[in-house]
Amino acid sequence: MLRKTKIICTLGPASDSLTEITRLIQAGMDIARLNMSHGSYKHHAKMIKNIRAAEKNLHKKIPILLDLQGPKIRIGKLKNPINIKHGEIIALGNSAKNSIPVTYPRLTKYLKKNDLIRINDGQLEVKVLKKSDHKLVCKVLTGGTINYGNGLNFPTNTISQNTITSKDKKDLKFGLKQKVNIIALSFVKEAKDIKNLRKLAPKTPIIAKIERHEAIKNLESIIKESDGVMVARGDLGADIPPEQVPIIQKKIITLANLINKPVITATQVMYSMIQNPTPTRAEVSDAANAVFDHSDAILLSNETSVGKYPFKAAKILKKIIIAAENSTADHEASSG
Repeated sequence: MLRKTKIICTLGPASDSLTEITRLIQAGMDIARLNMSHGSYKHHAKMIKNIRAAEKNLHKKIPILLDLQGPKIRIGKLKNPINIKHGEIIALGNSAKNSIPVTYPRLTKYLKKNDLIRINDGQLEVKVLKKSDHKLVCKVLTGGTINYGNGLNFPTNTISQNTITSKDKKDLKFGLKQKVNIIALSFVKEAKDIKNLRKLAPKTPIIAKIERHEAIKNLESIIKESDGVMVARGDLGADIPPEQVPIIQKKIITLANLINKPVITATQVMYSMIQNPTPTRAEVSDAANAVFDHSDAILLSNETSVGKYPFKAAKILKKIIIAAENSTADHEASSG
């Protein structure tokens, strides 16, 4: 039986060599994702070269998905990781001298007292107590370790930024020159964002990443305007209440299927396999349910880019998909 649900693997330090890319393809990778939030153009060009070489050796076409970073606000450069504890008072600001630096200098303009800030896909959370022109004084609600590059989410507020940044435009130019096959646009808010990107890349399919609460209001028009959508559960789960994520996931998949647009389920699919050789039972169920819901593809991120077991993660996901698809086919055959 031919597998319908595709596997997208993110490439990175754990999987950038010709040998590892070849192994990923043999394990089941159908599409290779390049995450432009990380890595240099030199590194991405090397990975593209290795993908093309592996394609040739295995006689199998592997489309490349270039994932643009978008207007992601992150923790700035730190000398060392910073541990914060529940109840502690910290400062987020423009400078590392007297605060934890962030990459968006106008952040203080938009946030107000009692606004929440979630860090690293919601693993840490702080509440704004007061602000000045240059920093936000916050109380830690959920502690943990802050690292350089950790993303920030603002569930109680909307930060006004262009969806397509100057970095995205440079990255897009690089990707088009490298003849990537698909572009993913991060933090889409409305269909207009897709239209604006299409002006810059008129011939390349565009995937809209749904990871903002604003996008949920404009879901139908975004799906219609794009060539496909991605349920980006990491940032989405930090931007809306986590208990709403499965509900929104099913809504996105159902609507995409009705409009006949491809839909990708992404983020933390087999998260424990970053460190462990086998997934949890809950992760297996999550991946199978994505198949049962009629996802067209499932995306592995850190599992294959920086994890200890990229080959195993892809291979196990393939087994889960085949088992789920066979189960669905058997059910349809018996009920027909």
